[in-house]
Amino acid sequence: MNKSDYKKARKKVKAKKKFYQHLSTYLVFCVFFFLLNYFTGEGWWFYWPILGWGIGVALNYINVFGLPGFPTDDPDWEEMEMEKELEKINRKKYSSLEEPQEGLELDDLPEQKAVPQTRQPGEDELV
Repeated sequence: MNKSDYKKARKKVKAKKKFYQHLSTYLVFCVFFFLLNYFTGEGWWFYWPILGWGIGVALNYINVFGLPGFPTDDPDWEEMEMEKELEKINRKKYSSLEEPQEGLELDDLPEQKAVPQTRQPGEDELV
């Protein structure tokens, strides 16, 4: 593993750790806001700060892990998508060709020996 890959991995691990810390803090404060609202009894307002902060947690999740089902931050994703598209194009291109006739298999063809080609050097060539 080279230094560049190590730095990328380290950065990704730190981002995940910060997300989990953020999520833990959010969950603790969700309980705190609910209990504060329950014991003060001044109407139900606790869900407003939970909703606002929850949007922030969701955006943090998307930033760290990406959207589920959309692995665009994966370095191999683009290559995999290119291969899929090329397969689709080739399938369309070759699906219109006739199917091979039955009974004509490559194994059925007689074997031919390869004859090496020899060439005589010319007068102006060094041997």
